[in-house]
Amino acid sequence: MERGRFVRYGALSGIVAVIIIIVGFTIFASDIPNSDDAAQKWQTFFLDHQDRVQTGMTLISIGSLFFLWFLGSLREGIAAVEGGARLASIAFGGGLVAVSILGAGTAAILAAALHPQGYDPNLLRSLADIGGLAAAPAAAGFTVLFAATAAAGYRLGALPTPIAGICAAAALGQACAFFVGTTDSGALAPDGFIGAVIPFVTFAIAVLALSVTLYMRAGRLVAAARATT
Repeated sequence: MERGRFVRYGALSGIVAVIIIIVGFTIFASDIPNSDDAAQKWQTFFLDHQDRVQTGMTLISIGSLFFLWFLGSLREGIAAVEGGARLASIAFGGGLVAVSILGAGTAAILAAALHPQGYDPNLLRSLADIGGLAAAPAAAGFTVLFAATAAAGYRLGALPTPIAGICAAAALGQACAFFVGTTDSGALAPDGFIGAVIPFVTFAIAVLALSVTLYMRAGRLVAAARATT
């Protein structure tokens, strides 16, 4: 029963991660320049909002910590039903790869905000570009994460069918970010609807749905353990 409670706490880490990441991104991205704006505008942004950028990126980093913990809970939940650990390992590995790449992008933006007054405007814009374009390689990890999770739900019954469907939709949503490096304006850009909004929203919805599902499953395990004692 004690283990069941810890499993429930681990499942809730997904909800905590999404909340912190959304708050951090909202703080950082308010009034942010467009991807195709001039380098001088990016320098002005980092100079005028240095503390806000640092706060937002720090919160996103903390949110990533909780997301990594959530990945462990997801892996355990899939593996328990799978019998082996192939899909569980694929999903877990995809999440790790994605977080690692986005972590590098976050570090680039933090570097830009550390001493913006001493950097060339073109360097600041390049660091901001790295932060945005990190979404392209990270899309591979997130797509694998949600595709493997959806497969575990559909094929193995590891998740309810509606949740597996949400994960399948999230996998497609993450794939939209593959194209953020092809243009600096429009829907496919790093700040565009297809390149940024769809991947972000589908990620948040899928993680919240999975977190709630794992939490409820752990709750049933705790209730069953109490019933047998």
